Amino acid sequence: MSEKLTMVERVRLAHCFRKAIRRRRWVIDCHTVARIAYLTLKRLGFDPEVYTGYVVTFAQRLRVEHTWVEFDGYVVETNPSQIFSLPFPALIMRKDFWEQTVDVIWSRRIEESEMWVLVTQRGREMMEEVAEEIVRCYKKYGVGHG
Repeated sequence: MSEKLTMVERVRLAHCFRKAIRRRRWVIDCHTVARIAYLTLKRLGFDPEVYTGYVVTFAQRLRVEHTWVEFDGYVVETNPSQIFSLPFPALIMRKDFWEQTVDVIWSRRIEESEMWVLVTQRGREMMEEVAEEIVRCYKKYGVGHG
């Protein structure tokens, strides 16, 4: 999909992520949120790519292992509390802005098959349920691409 998200759509999608993820105490890290974001974006008709690597946090300038999702010129920041010291489970940012604020030391793209290697079948089912809830929330407000 090549159509860009509007600011309203990005805010709505981030709201739906926050709403669905905050209700689940087991969603606690960027790796899990990245998987959920990947599933959600695929359902919405996008072609997301998952990356993992080492970044320097914006707020505290710490080197950390991190996983994030890129799609159509945007980044799903999957752990804003760690990277930016912001109390959100996910942010959707323009990629150029994300690259200006996050120092990537090293990264590589993760193939879809790699994402699920260490995840149990039940774990994947739970992530699929969260992704479906996010999509329903997003589409409920009359915006979306799918």
